[in-house]
Amino acid sequence: MTPATVLWDVPTVFLAEGGPPYAPKNYNGRWNGPVRIRTALANSLNMPAVRALKYAGVAYTLDLLDRVGIRSGLKRGTSFYGLSLTLGGGEVTLLELTTAYNTLASNGQYLPPTAILKITDNRGHVLESYQFKAGHQVVDPSLVSIITDILSDDKARTPIWGQNSKLKLSQPAAVKTGTSEDWRDAWTAGYTPYVTVGVWSGNNNNEQTHQVESLQGGGMIWHNVMEEIFAWVDETNPQTYHPEFHQVLKTPFPGDTLPRDFALPGDGSVVRRPICAIPGAFGGYDTELFARKWLSGTDAISSTSQANQRLKLDGSCDFYRHYTAIRVPQVEGRDTPRYCRPAAGEKYPTNLITTISVWNVPTPEPDTRVSYQWAGGSAGSSPYLPLCTSDMFYVPSTPTATPPPLVPTPRPPVPGAVRMPDLIGVGEAQARQILAGSGVQNVHVDHQSRERIPDVFDRYGPYTVVSTMPGAGNWIYPGASVILGVRGPDDGQSVAPTMVPASPQTEPPTAPALASTSPPEATSPAPPTEVSPTSPPEAEVPPASPTPAPTEPPAPSPLPPEPLPLPDLDLPSVPSDGGNGE
Repeated sequence: MTPATVLWDVPTVFLAEGGPPYAPKNYNGRWNGPVRIRTALANSLNMPAVRALKYAGVAYTLDLLDRVGIRSGLKRGTSFYGLSLTLGGGEVTLLELTTAYNTLASNGQYLPPTAILKITDNRGHVLESYQFKAGHQVVDPSLVSIITDILSDDKARTPIWGQNSKLKLSQPAAVKTGTSEDWRDAWTAGYTPYVTVGVWSGNNNNEQTHQVESLQGGGMIWHNVMEEIFAWVDETNPQTYHPEFHQVLKTPFPGDTLPRDFALPGDGSVVRRPICAIPGAFGGYDTELFARKWLSGTDAISSTSQANQRLKLDGSCDFYRHYTAIRVPQVEGRDTPRYCRPAAGEKYPTNLITTISVWNVPTPEPDTRVSYQWAGGSAGSSPYLPLCTSDMFYVPSTPTATPPPLVPTPRPPVPGAVRMPDLIGVGEAQARQILAGSGVQNVHVDHQSRERIPDVFDRYGPYTVVSTMPGAGNWIYPGASVILGVRGPDDGQSVAPTMVPASPQTEPPTAPALASTSPPEATSPAPPTEVSPTSPPEAEVPPASPTPAPTEPPAPSPLPPEPLPLPDLDLPSVPSDGGNGE
């Protein structure tokens, strides 16, 4: 498994021998389709995490966790833990979890936690002091640098958290959030090259929280603590600078200088290679980092299929299988399919010959049951195409207009859930009224200064919404909180915002439409490695700066369990079938 590997965030049931089936879900009840490790990790998607644990194995994972710092927890034996280990199925202390993340901050060196740094007498004479010693190398630094690059990538967090969320600091920092499946624990742990901070939030009596996820709880605490530490070591600001604290942090580093930025190893052990970009909100990356030892020539593990298949790291895709089909003219009042498979020996007009594509899904595993259905898309082994017949191409003498395609109405994951409206650019008071009209009562406002949002501060007026949590189009569960990132007043201005009354709204603005589930069509068949995009994915989070948004992949109709054979074609000037790209 490498950063090029695709993990499917779709409904999956794991069948455990001798135990009940295990069917994890994401905390927001939403499935996101094909994703890679970078965006899956940055957005805390549960199903890809379980998939990665299944691939690595529970025994290996427990050993790795012990090496990086969880030395007393998770000691009930391999047979006690299952695939729920990665979603809160094992208990650890905050100290040991933070120690494990500090191993990442230390480039894979384990440093045991030390509570006492210095002992003095009543006259201030030092009786004993902690002497820093290099830790034990327990993880390959090249692998650690890739994980750090992922956890410090604010763009990768955008689909769930939005850009410039509380997880982005004024200095480079890597961070990971986590919320247990039963809402009892919410964690946030993160680091810079010189300091690591971990935060737990929950109830001391172990009761479930009111669905408080990690960013709402520990994420904000972590953000504020880290920014305070940055102020303590800022030598240019005498009002906040703490020389003694600064000295403690810089002692382990050469030249008593704090390293501020993350850097890849200088020995060439980590390389960047082109990959095929995944369409949609969780895609957009056409290069990725690889440990050189993973590569054999120009090959690495396949992006979509099993580990024994290979993918050339040249940007080519094996995401789709391509089929030649005939587009059926659509006439109002006549029930005909949109596409059919050509009959042997028949000829068809060139303008009706097209190529449709379906996702190339992994080989089924005997101990899992997978449904390749997600918000705005689906996948299967082959498209269902009826055989073309002459009556499909009969056109009345007076053609009528083709009705507009129907857009499926999203179904709430739980009763009472509502879609988050797009409030970017809306005034704070009006945004509150829109949310209140949708039944959302728990609204928190985070006024952001120019230092917090330098890239977008001047694009909006004071007290205008610049970001939301959750992002537009995502579901808001009953009783859950909404966070509005609001552009603060101009520099030096401290006047409270004027509450301008707005017309009450009973419904939020319409969320972006779901992508069509019908196959894509093209007047000219695309090469095997290119697929024509369809409509954009559901609930894209608007970026803070105008960057192009990737589009959703082709989404075919529901598929039969077995593919239909395609006959030999006698078609004028049509490229041959693109195959599966393997």
